[in-house]
Amino acid sequence: MDKYKWDLTKLFKNDEEFNKSIDKVNSLLNEIVKYKGKIFESSNTLLEFIKLDTEIDMLTERIYIYAYLGYYDDMSNEDFLQKKEKANNIMNKSSSIRTFVTPEILSKDYEEVQKLLSEDKELEKYRFAFEKLFRRKEHILSEQEELLLSNVSETFTTSRDAFNALNNVDIKLGTIKDEDGKN
Repeated sequence: MDKYKWDLTKLFKNDEEFNKSIDKVNSLLNEIVKYKGKIFESSNTLLEFIKLDTEIDMLTERIYIYAYLGYYDDMSNEDFLQKKEKANNIMNKSSSIRTFVTPEILSKDYEEVQKLLSEDKELEKYRFAFEKLFRRKEHILSEQEELLLSNVSETFTTSRDAFNALNNVDIKLGTIKDEDGKN
């Protein structure tokens, strides 16, 4: 049956690698707060910020996917339950720390942003992402509202997690036999 399980070693070879990635995200989050109020100082600063923000996104997604795939493979596995909690914590922390990003970007006039994007060829590839963000400008919350939502987001998952544990771990439904009498 193991041949049907996820090969999670493609994401992280072992627990040490998983934990080092969490440490790295924490370190990167300490770096990104230095950009608060400074994202648009120059095209160079904007590019540095985007690269850092993207690195945080990629690493947190990898942590999240690894933890959740392991958890959903066997919800009674205490090790992956703890990894899932670590993944949730780092995702929530990342979300809380980076609440300043979207409001700060949208506080700029779009023409100013376009000017900065045109100053650097490497920034040009992010033009569509900025266009998409500015199209939704009227629907984006303020930094304080974003922070409030990110701080309470974990409480919204509690009932779902309780149901999943009850439904997938605690209730034993037995086995079904096929037409050959095999489980």
